Amino acid sequence: MREIHITVRNKLAEAAGKPEIICGNSDYLLYFDLDAEWEPYQAKTARFFWFDNREKKLMHYDRLFEGNAVQVPVMRNTNEVAVGVYAGDLLTSAPLRIPCLPAVTDGSDITEPLPPGLYTQLVEYLRDLAEGAVIRQTAMCCSGQLMFRAEHCQTEQEFETEGT
Repeated sequence: MREIHITVRNKLAEAAGKPEIICGNSDYLLYFDLDAEWEPYQAKTARFFWFDNREKKLMHYDRLFEGNAVQVPVMRNTNEVAVGVYAGDLLTSAPLRIPCLPAVTDGSDITEPLPPGLYTQLVEYLRDLAEGAVIRQTAMCCSGQLMFRAEHCQTEQEFETEGT
């Protein structure tokens, strides 16, 4: 994970060094060093907002976290992200602007459509789990698509003896 360290003093956020985020990546972690006014709050929310140059709209993402670390969401098609933190009713920081560099995948759709019926399968699977069913599950990659299959077993013993 790539780390970005942010110090918040008197509600002002400052970064250590000169951080940059390369769009399209999911391996960035922010570490907040918060002053004493944040101590009463175990849970905090990091707010990320950026302008998506392709969609021509302002985007934002809130991520709840405890402690001092939070993962940065994947962003695409932007030149910068502003990030701040808030907690309780209401303590909030000023945003810190972090430059974003374009990724080789910006500008292209890299998400393939989901296979038909996947949501129905997932809902049935979750319902069966809630009813206490023992389920053997497999995920297969076929032609670049994620396929989901669940096999229902009546007992734990049947599950163990049938294999995977």
